[in-house]
Amino acid sequence: MASDRSILKTMNSGDIPRSIVVSNISPWTKEEAIVIHFQQRKHGGGDVSSVKFTEDGDKAVITFEEAETVETVLKEEHKIGGVLLRVDRCLDKRKTVIDQIFSQVTARLDHFELDIQLQEAKQICEKIKMEVGVSFEYCSDKCFVICGTLNQINECHVLVKKYLNEAENISSELSKLSVEAKAQTTDVEVSAETRGATEASPTGEKSDVIIATPIVENLKKRLFSVTA
Repeated sequence: MASDRSILKTMNSGDIPRSIVVSNISPWTKEEAIVIHFQQRKHGGGDVSSVKFTEDGDKAVITFEEAETVETVLKEEHKIGGVLLRVDRCLDKRKTVIDQIFSQVTARLDHFELDIQLQEAKQICEKIKMEVGVSFEYCSDKCFVICGTLNQINECHVLVKKYLNEAENISSELSKLSVEAKAQTTDVEVSAETRGATEASPTGEKSDVIIATPIVENLKKRLFSVTA
């Protein structure tokens, strides 16, 4: 006999969705009694493919022929020999281990690469901390290190891009306002000069004024690097 963990390791991935883990089995309960119980339709059961007991005998992994049987069995209360059994869905422990490996990852946010000020980078980190729930710190490499789950880091990547886009739009609007203000000043100066030139010129000709609009640089594509 083996533990439930070792039993799950030896199982085929296709058997796990068709299996349940039964706990609190009495020492005198035989495998035959378990098979009969979980094959009966009144208990939500179906055809049993295999029964594997753990080393101490108080648990068993039961695999059915059909995955649908697991759903019907979980809806019922189960007793064998008057003892109430605990029935749980069989979970893929191997997948759990993979999830744990990526449970915490880090990402670097470098304000030099993003071409923003240190204070701006800190404000971005504080925003994503509030929205996503990650943690961050300023490290000796002169960049911010963000820590969270893989899903959180992916969400941070989207938010950082969003914040930088918003900042670029604001900068663009401020730049346009500055150009317009300069243009208005130029118009006033040109009007004054034109009036003077008109008074001095016998033909009364006026000069045309051309105003140029600055081109805003594209947003940098690289936001931050992720490491497990």
